[in-house]
Amino acid sequence: RFTSSGWLNINVLRINLEEETNQLDVLFYPNNLGRKSTLSEIVNQHSNVVGAVNADFFNMSLPGTLGPIVKDSKLISSPFYIPDQMAVFNLTNDKLPFISYWLNPYMALINKNSGEPLPILVVNKHSDYYDTAVLFTPDWGEKTPVTSKNVSGAVEMTIQNDIITNIQPASQGTYIPRNGYVIWATGSYAEKIKSSFVIGDAVSLEMSTTPDFNQLAMAVGGGAILVKNGQTQTTFS
Repeated sequence: RFTSSGWLNINVLRINLEEETNQLDVLFYPNNLGRKSTLSEIVNQHSNVVGAVNADFFNMSLPGTLGPIVKDSKLISSPFYIPDQMAVFNLTNDKLPFISYWLNPYMALINKNSGEPLPILVVNKHSDYYDTAVLFTPDWGEKTPVTSKNVSGAVEMTIQNDIITNIQPASQGTYIPRNGYVIWATGSYAEKIKSSFVIGDAVSLEMSTTPDFNQLAMAVGGGAILVKNGQTQTTFS
């Protein structure tokens, strides 16, 4: 397309979601979200892919995306600490697409014995923050990331079948049980684990997002919204 600014080369992929054989999905390396891969490598892990487009933004020094990932109404990964600044492409279970900012995600591990909550800040994000709690599920990979030497006092709590099976200092990574998850924590969150949770405690996970990830067929992060309702935006996140 030729514009007043010169030629623009724009590739457009149109998808009719009313066709039963068509599907819009989010792709990542199976059971290895923490692995850095090229678009072609990820596509080659799946069959029947007609077209694929890069999505989201990345911290090049760490694996994982900045935005959330939802697949088949399952929260694979949460926004990276700034949910209201990075827009998200969403597709509902009724095949309705929309772009929005995710607001006020809530995630917590509840100790069923005491009722004590442990706030979880992010899901399946590699972090070296000094005061945080990160939930790692089997979607991340076989083990949690190696803890940076610059981080002190980090702990990892392993949960299997909703029972705490281990609490230990974080170091070279912990195996993530297929029927459970691991919480990696630093700072006040690590202290909370040591003071309010013990091996053998029964726990449960509580998660909610706006929009509700349970109502989404897929979601993937992006950047600022440039055009809304046919109008160019003048302010950006």
